[in-house]
Amino acid sequence: MDFKIEAIQVITDLEIPMCKISYSTNKYTNGNVDVILEFSEVIKPIEGFEKVDNMKYKKILKSNQTEKIEFFDLVGNSNNIEYSVTWIDKESPKIKGIENGKVYDETKKVIYFDNLSGIKNIDKIFYGDLEIGITEYIE
Repeated sequence: MDFKIEAIQVITDLEIPMCKISYSTNKYTNGNVDVILEFSEVIKPIEGFEKVDNMKYKKILKSNQTEKIEFFDLVGNSNNIEYSVTWIDKESPKIKGIENGKVYDETKKVIYFDNLSGIKNIDKIFYGDLEIGITEYIE
C-alpha cells in the first residue's frame, strides 16, 4: 500500500490593519482638502474613496466633514478610524462700514467678521500700497 503525503501550509492572519491619516493641507483654505488614508496592509476598497494603490486611498472634500470609517483587510480583520476636516472656508468674510470700490475722504470705522476661517484679527487694511485703517473684529 502506497501513501502520498502532502504538506499544506496554512497562513493565519490575525493582525488588525492600521491606518495613518494625512491631509493635503491642515491650514485654513478656501479650496478643497484631500484626505489620504495609508494602510499597514492591503485592504478592501472603501466606499467614497479613490484607490491610489493597494495600501493608499484618497477622498477630496469640498466642504468640512467628519467621518468614521470601518476598513477590512483581505481576510476580514477590521479596524476603524475617524477623520475630521474643519478648516475649509469658502465663505467670504463680512466687512461693514465701507462700500466696495467707494473712496472716502474721512476716517471710517471698519468692522470685520468671519464665522468660519478662524481669523480673529486683521491689523490693517490696504488700498494698493496705501494703509487705510485698522479693523475691529466682531464674533
